[in-house]
Amino acid sequence: MIAAFSKVLQFDKVAYYTFHLEGKTNNEFRDFIERAKISDSNQLAELSRFIQNIGQKYGAGEAHFKKEDNAERLPPPYYHQISTKGSKDYGLRLYCIRLTTKIVILLNGDHKKAQKVQDCPNCKKHFM
Repeated sequence: MIAAFSKVLQFDKVAYYTFHLEGKTNNEFRDFIERAKISDSNQLAELSRFIQNIGQKYGAGEAHFKKEDNAERLPPPYYHQISTKGSKDYGLRLYCIRLTTKIVILLNGDHKKAQKVQDCPNCKKHFM
């Protein structure tokens, strides 16, 4: 099912990778970016700053990722949600696998619209 792994971002402290599923046009991270640009560019820009700061300044320590069962996600636990487009939602989520403090695999995600990710039709498939 996975066609290939590829490096998508390289910073001093962290290299970010993603994977490309067979039959899909975009890799998982690019698919997330393309959909998030349309749905909420403000939260996407904020998420991009977290990715860059973790990569350049901090390294991928566990304090910078929110643990959700067997998955991890961005934004980090210290993120303060911004409300955009007049809606009150739970914010943009990007799921990932933090292999080490230097290597992170960026997966996919969406807007969380339910209290529990398992109950969210947007995020559940990416979380699982």
